[in-house]
Amino acid sequence: MTNESNENKIQLLVEKNIDRVCNIWLIGSLTSHGFIPAGFWYARLPEIKKQFEKKNEDKEHYEIHVNKEKDGIIRGFVVVQCKNKRGETKNYMEELFVDLPYQRKGIATKLLEHITKDKTFLETHVYQLNTGAIIFYAKRGFRIKKEQQSCVRVEMETGQWKLLMRWDKCKKRNSPNYR
Repeated sequence: MTNESNENKIQLLVEKNIDRVCNIWLIGSLTSHGFIPAGFWYARLPEIKKQFEKKNEDKEHYEIHVNKEKDGIIRGFVVVQCKNKRGETKNYMEELFVDLPYQRKGIATKLLEHITKDKTFLETHVYQLNTGAIIFYAKRGFRIKKEQQSCVRVEMETGQWKLLMRWDKCKKRNSPNYR
């Protein structure tokens, strides 16, 4: 499961790199979600670390891929829930973050391409106020789902609205007919 290029490779997360991934998650959460108090993200960090450890061990339901540069340093990561507890296909992207100094260099796009190559669809929730993420996903073929009430919801812990976005392999990138 390795995708190599001249400068980096995408591989599954190994346990010794969980602290690095948590650091990228924290900085990314603080900078891209400035509409949520910083204390919320700092308070969640220990819980997030435990979740990453647990999900990294649960290879049946989750995949955590990292972008590792030639120098061995992780620059970004993505967490995908592939199956739910009943074993049904889920294809839900929980996290996608790139280390701040390396954003806008194609790393997030490479991670997305890597995880979608064998999938027919992928869904994720995005904070409504995180317009940068919404634009990023829309440029890569994700669309805001509108057909169900559950597609737009308020996150209880933050009080922030979240939108459900979906990418479909069979849909044309900017199709006006996609709902």
